[in-house]
Parts: sequence; structure tokens; C-alpha cells
Amino acid sequence: MLAEPQPDAARRAELGKAGKDGADGEAELHVLRARLNGGIRNKAARGELRRGLPIGFVWGEEDGEILIHPDEAVAHGSWRLSTRAKVYR
Repeated sequence: MLAEPQPDAARRAELGKAGKDGADGEAELHVLRARLNGGIRNKAARGELRRGLPIGFVWGEEDGEILIHPDEAVAHGSWRLSTRAKVYR
């Protein structure tokens, strides 16, 4: 049976000094992801979460207001694309 490769002592010491041990680094990533998800959930609960809109639409000034994109080329292009998609279905 082959032994698993182990990092040399210098590399292990370097990682330990930087606080980047494998388990510690993984735990930090989990904590960061949990905090980010918690922030997203809190924004959603307050009604402040804004997600990306489909092409051709933009967020307005009022809460929850959705407008057609002010650039006519963008608005017309997205409309043309959606009508073509319906034809091919």
C-alpha cells in the first residue's frame, strides 16, 4: 500500500503560522458562508432583497417598482427574442 503524501515540515509550519490549517480554513469558510446566507435571509424577511431582473427590465426608484429598460435597443431586443422563442416552441 502506498502512503499518502504528507506536506513537508516547512510547509506545514508555514500554513500553521498563517492560521490556514486545513480544518481551520474549512471551518472559516463554513462560518463565512453561513453569515452571508443569514444576511440574505434577513434582507428577504425585511422585503429589501433585490435579485437580477430579466434582460429588458430595470429596478425603479420605488420599492418593488420594475420598469422597461430606458434604452430602446435593449427593450426591443429582449421583446424580439421572446417572440422568436415562442415561435420555435
